[in-house]
Amino acid sequence: MPALDSTVVSFDDAAVVSISRTLQVLASGSDPERVSAPCHKRMEHHSAIRAGYRGRGDVLAYKCDFEWWVRVYDHGDLPDRGKQLGPHDVMWAAPIMFSSAGSRPSDVASALSEQLP
Repeated sequence: MPALDSTVVSFDDAAVVSISRTLQVLASGSDPERVSAPCHKRMEHHSAIRAGYRGRGDVLAYKCDFEWWVRVYDHGDLPDRGKQLGPHDVMWAAPIMFSSAGSRPSDVASALSEQLP
């Protein structure tokens, strides 16, 4: 089995800045953190943005195959902040595609806020 060591997206992406700002607003002041999250398609990791979400859990946003995905978790579904996320940690929430390739950063952030319950 291949190692989970492939990082797919860089945090230099302008969309990441927009998504982080959107999550910071939705997270009621909680600072989003940058984490490494297992992919839902392949044996690799993606750079992801993790933020608390309205006091009830966490959100992970990441890019895979040129599409942006989000997973919404209930409180306690993910390990504490600062701990490595493994494949068994992230499987509790289905990935939802919220923006595709070529979208402007502001459109990516808007699509995320529309997708979150």
